[in-house]
Amino acid sequence: MSLPAPVPVPVPVPRLCAAAAPPELLRALLDALGPALLLVAGDGRPIFINRRAGQILAQQDGLALGPNGLIADSARKTRSLRAAITGAAARAHSSLAHSLTLRLAVARPSSRPPWLVSILPIAGDGADAAAGCAAIAITASDARTRIDPTGAADYFLLTPREADVAALLATGCSSREAARVLHIRIGTVRTHLKSLFEKTGARSQTALALKLQAFAIRE
Repeated sequence: MSLPAPVPVPVPVPRLCAAAAPPELLRALLDALGPALLLVAGDGRPIFINRRAGQILAQQDGLALGPNGLIADSARKTRSLRAAITGAAARAHSSLAHSLTLRLAVARPSSRPPWLVSILPIAGDGADAAAGCAAIAITASDARTRIDPTGAADYFLLTPREADVAALLATGCSSREAARVLHIRIGTVRTHLKSLFEKTGARSQTALALKLQAFAIRE
């Protein structure tokens, strides 16, 4: 089965549906500072592509934007990618959404290390609250990133410990793992998480992680 021809992707101007739109300043940060990020509707249609993601898709090296949304290195992987997006959007309002992140490895024809694609459920808001979206982060498997806790603390007015907890959760740590790394009780982590939700406006751990990706540092 042949894949549809990729559509050339210029470096895009950010486009967000009202349901998924973060504050304007955060949108600018996602575009200028963050890693490769997309927000897509349940049918796979992109509704926001930041600058780094646009550059990756323009390379057409394992990931590209086809007429019907994202396509991968093979028809099988494309089907898996689309199914994961649809499933994430459908489960966005689940109480377990924070644990439903799916990660896929996508091979690259250039023979460079594969892309790692993380798909997170994101609940809608406002008039489209019933409609879920999916956030997609793309990183190279040989790249390491971390969250700058100082930058996040300054922007969201976090305490130093809240910033430490946020940085760990944003990189995929569970509350229990964050407690172990910081040598604090898991109940303390949960207390900090509640405060983080209040200060950032996030309503789930996945939404918090997406907001904090603006402060990712490539190592």
